[in-house]
Amino acid sequence: MIPQTVDTLLTIEGAQSARAWHARLPNGRAVLAFRPEESAPLILEPGAKARARLTVCDFSRALVLVEEE
Repeated sequence: MIPQTVDTLLTIEGAQSARAWHARLPNGRAVLAFRPEESAPLILEPGAKARARLTVCDFSRALVLVEEE
């Protein structure tokens, strides 16, 4: 069975807004990382690592789960 989501580790490149960041996947592909309005905000600086979830239908954006320690 094909999974609906894939979890990965992103590298933050810079903020686009308070809840969206430019980021890169481990393979170097650029993505838009985001947090939904109802989630607690995160402060992510360039170079930070963050766990994220992508849907297999759209690898251009990633839901940020939590910041790595």
